[in-house]
Amino acid sequence: MTESNIEPTDIFVNSGSVIEPYYEFYLDEAQTIEVSTLYLSKRLYKFQRINQANTHPFFISDSGYKTESTKITFSGDGNFDTGIANNESFIVDLSNLTVDDTLYYYCTAHDRMVSTFSIDIYSEPEPEPEPEPEPEPEYPGDLDGDLTITLNDLVFLQAYKDNIPGGKIDLEMIKLISRKHQNYDSNDEVNKGLEVLRSYLLLKHEYRFEPEPEPEPEPEPEPEP
Repeated sequence: MTESNIEPTDIFVNSGSVIEPYYEFYLDEAQTIEVSTLYLSKRLYKFQRINQANTHPFFISDSGYKTESTKITFSGDGNFDTGIANNESFIVDLSNLTVDDTLYYYCTAHDRMVSTFSIDIYSEPEPEPEPEPEPEPEYPGDLDGDLTITLNDLVFLQAYKDNIPGGKIDLEMIKLISRKHQNYDSNDEVNKGLEVLRSYLLLKHEYRFEPEPEPEPEPEPEPEP
């Protein structure tokens, strides 16, 4: 987008109050994203009233209350003396401002309702939401969630071996089974169940298990002299 075609950032102004900070500003008419700082990098802002508020006519100036601005320029409705209300709006160009300048906002009907915007050069990037932790993969046989293989788990292992949907086994499920095996005392039933699963996976080339090394035979004791 070229500089001459910069889209203004919308600012929605509420109905106002005689209590500080006098007005509230939002990036949306639903009033979910509040604004307290204007950024010179955005350059153009469009001010409009929420729900076409007709109270406390609103305007801004770089020179003071109901004083014509010397640096910022405007297009649209209202002026420094009358402000905007109802469905009126104006666009302001902040190109000539610096962070050392003061930008006032006020109600043109009540001289006590005057305050200032915070001004900065660049807006901070929106923080990226933290990814939600992935749920622990569920394995149907682990009914009590204790990460141990029981006889009930082995029934499900056999069921997966005989009739697994689509002929595939989820890799996360395999990792979970491996962890469970490590947390359980070895016995014949567990080994048989895992062997069924290993054989099936090797056949389908879904996951390759590294064979466990054969234990080295213990050396025979040398005969005593």
